Amino acid sequence: MISSKTVILFDNDGTLTDSIPAVARATNAALLSHGFSEVSIEEVADGMRYETVRRMACHARITDDVLALTLSRDFYQQLEKAVESVRLFDA
Repeated sequence: MISSKTVILFDNDGTLTDSIPAVARATNAALLSHGFSEVSIEEVADGMRYETVRRMACHARITDDVLALTLSRDFYQQLEKAVESVRLFDA
């Protein structure tokens, strides 16, 4: 008998995919749309250890929690577009 199962797969970045370039594009799009400067891919990668609101505040060099939350929401909207370019590692 064949059974059907629903599976949820979680990927820590770098295990199955390299999503850092897509995260960097989304981060910079959100920052630029609010008049902030772009950050390097290295800064984005380093910031991945923080949750998104804190990470966006650090990248924008702000302490305004409301603006950081707005940047985070914009980041996720941009990430939805950018994630289409993320591919699995060859294996």
